[in-house]
Amino acid sequence: IRIEHLNYSRLQQLEIDTLSHIRIEHLKQLGEVYESHSWRITQPFRHVSRWAMWLNGPSPMRLARNLPRAVMGEFRRNGLLGTTRRLPYYLKHHRTYLGLLHNRPPAADQNSFDICPLALRDIRLHPDLTGGGSTINVKVSVVIPTLNAGPEFVWMLRKLRTQLAVREIEIVVVDSGSRDTTVQIARDAGASVIEILPEEFTHSHSRNIGADNATGDYVLFMVQDAYPIGSYWMYGMLRYLLDHADQGLVAASCAEYSRSDSDMMYDSMINTHYRFLGCLDYDRIGEYCGDDHMSLRSRGQLSDVSCLISRECFQQFRYRGNYAEDLDLGIRLIKSGKSVAMLASVKVIHSHNRPAYYYLKRSFVDVIFLVGMFDDFSYPHCESLPGLLAGIESTATTISEWLSELETKRSKQTLSVQLDIWIRHSRRSASPLQKKGSILLGDEQLNTFISDMASRYLGSKDAVSGSVALSEARHFSDSFLARLEHFNKFAADVYGKQDEVLQHELGDVVRKTFASAVGSALAFYWLDHKQIEDPDYVTAQLIHNELAAGV
Repeated sequence: IRIEHLNYSRLQQLEIDTLSHIRIEHLKQLGEVYESHSWRITQPFRHVSRWAMWLNGPSPMRLARNLPRAVMGEFRRNGLLGTTRRLPYYLKHHRTYLGLLHNRPPAADQNSFDICPLALRDIRLHPDLTGGGSTINVKVSVVIPTLNAGPEFVWMLRKLRTQLAVREIEIVVVDSGSRDTTVQIARDAGASVIEILPEEFTHSHSRNIGADNATGDYVLFMVQDAYPIGSYWMYGMLRYLLDHADQGLVAASCAEYSRSDSDMMYDSMINTHYRFLGCLDYDRIGEYCGDDHMSLRSRGQLSDVSCLISRECFQQFRYRGNYAEDLDLGIRLIKSGKSVAMLASVKVIHSHNRPAYYYLKRSFVDVIFLVGMFDDFSYPHCESLPGLLAGIESTATTISEWLSELETKRSKQTLSVQLDIWIRHSRRSASPLQKKGSILLGDEQLNTFISDMASRYLGSKDAVSGSVALSEARHFSDSFLARLEHFNKFAADVYGKQDEVLQHELGDVVRKTFASAVGSALAFYWLDHKQIEDPDYVTAQLIHNELAAGV
């Protein structure tokens, strides 16, 4: 069997070499054509021909249909002022936006494998599929911050210990006060354990301590609940770094597969995130190309779920801050002229099932971090806190009624159709200031927060009126529904007819999306009133102290 496998591998390599030679010859011939005199003098005619074909095709009609929808969607999400502030970004990336607007999105039942990628990139197979490779003569130190990692931690350590084709693997665990068997599990697995006090922990500090105590040529930062896929997973990340060193690549993270029990919200967020980063299906190398926040985030993203970097390079930059330290590191690396990678060819299994109230707090902190980190990150301003809170409470009442219907009535429609109908109905509903009722969102902390926020932040729950308050309430409702529409685009391609599980998951997505919208809206309010001389400073700080704690 081994001999047959070797013969097959040789035949494969021979075929690859032959195709590579043919490709080089074709590229050479194309280069000669493009440099010829006849090609240059006929260029204007080709431009005219392309424009004529474009005008006679379906693209102009699609553009006319999609442009108003896109503009209205931006107004719903960001408001008039927020959209106006984003104009420089829209103009800078106008080619990308026009390309998206005049292309028809794939139908829900269309085979996604029929859609060609926007750019041709090499597909790199997982090394377990190609038989691995020769052992790389380096030592890798895996640094893992831990706190009550649980019984599954031993499986992760065992998988790391059995990685192949890397000369030596060291595991450094930085524990911040575990009360379970985490420390003993780590020591039994041969890991070096550094124990710090809980109050000493920050995401940056614990990882920096681990790197300081590492002795490897490379440091691989991981989290305690990520499980590597394959026996050559570490080799695959390391091999990619070495193969692309000539492009200035110094650090790489890999994408993740969600666990089998992952919920819709997490799956949708991961899908959106990897599409934004360009690593949903392909490996992506990011380099510096501008200071706008979209370029820096999409090009400089690294992930602490798994982040491989040479120890020498890391010690020059190190982690800093206590939030999004991985993104901060990646941005500093690309600004210094280096490159970072997000890999789709190798992955880990990792996900979280968080309660809805967590999404509220996380969204609040995310917005504040992004506005603080990026000068051009604009946001919609809150014109009326009473109007915002009334809009939140009214929307919560509407959601509570629909969630009750979901539990008692089984729909025969697909998940995306049912959600689309509800979104359309909600947009046509009465003024969001007029609806009051029971708030039963399926998350006790979220229920309590929404029910009590008006009396807590305003001192009363009196009825709210006025055009400014109504506009603010409507803006929140539109923002929430726009988020649901975004999720529904993902759901239409993934989920079919409903069953009891999907129906429960749909309700879960709606409540978590709502919670996330609430967190963002309250963050916008805090950002507008965070200065101590602001008359609403005390209220803003009350909101901040409650929502920023413990995230």
